[in-house]
Amino acid sequence: MNSTLLKRLARAAHSGQTKDVDLLLRRIAEQERKRGHKRVAEDLEQVLQESADTSFASPKALSSMPVSRRDSAPLLKEIPHSELRHNMVLPAHVERRFARIEKEFAARSRLA
Repeated sequence: MNSTLLKRLARAAHSGQTKDVDLLLRRIAEQERKRGHKRVAEDLEQVLQESADTSFASPKALSSMPVSRRDSAPLLKEIPHSELRHNMVLPAHVERRFARIEKEFAARSRLA
């Protein structure tokens, strides 16, 4: 398989560009068919057909953010990964406690 095509496929899949992923998979299937790899090409085309048959209404599809029934206020807030300092989002007082525990752990021999 062409390494450039594989890199483009990985970038498209990572960024969520489904149309580009489908197009690249079709190109890969064409290349595999030209090389005589009929089974691989058929399998890729079957995957493409199955993904085209499924709709976004499937139970695996993501739903909208939940809202409060009382006042329709959002129950979750989406924060982009680039804005997170850590994987966990904690209140400030809990962050301070963790920082203190980390400092104590780093200085455990001195504190002993």
